[in-house]
Amino acid sequence: MFYFSAIPLVGVAVATLVALCSAPVIASMLGILIHRERPTPAVFLALACALVGTLLLVRVDASQTGSAALIGVMFSVISGGLYAVVTLVGRKLGSASHAHPLQTTLFGFAFGACILFAIASLVPGTHSGLVLTYPASSWLRLIYLGAFPTAIAYGLFYTGMQTTSSTVASIATFMEPLTATILAVILFNERLAPLTFIGGLLLISAMLLLLRENRALS
Repeated sequence: MFYFSAIPLVGVAVATLVALCSAPVIASMLGILIHRERPTPAVFLALACALVGTLLLVRVDASQTGSAALIGVMFSVISGGLYAVVTLVGRKLGSASHAHPLQTTLFGFAFGACILFAIASLVPGTHSGLVLTYPASSWLRLIYLGAFPTAIAYGLFYTGMQTTSSTVASIATFMEPLTATILAVILFNERLAPLTFIGGLLLISAMLLLLRENRALS
């Protein structure tokens, strides 16, 4: 909710950049404080590569200033912080109660859907509140959003956290802007700037560092 509230204020690029960059940093700090995790130098190096790579990969409009932009950035940081909490709680559930990743995803999003449904019903919008009438094409897009980037993606995310730390799992999510860039090139024939290639290489380097570190610890 905070992420989508930030987009009209600062745009998709800034909202995504701040949320993605703040999440692993917050997850690292919370992991050290709560789970006594001790990230290795390789993990910190991967985090630095991922942060710089995302900065180079995501285009930010420097003209976005003012109180609205500040509120948007604040919403993005809150979104990143809540996402960090999701990684910690999901990892705790998987290790403590041995809950299946699909169960964690099911109950988590079921409660979230109920809360969002209540908020959407009470808050008036441009179409006089909650809208449930969509054309068939829009329903297909909603089903896709619910099935693939939500249910399946988070199920895989919780599965991965059973064998990695919350810090490593959060850093791995930096592949999102790289994947989006690759899809934009393939599907929309977008041209990339030289710095974009450097950002992509840094993100790939971060993932390789994490894979090497995970193998060394296993």
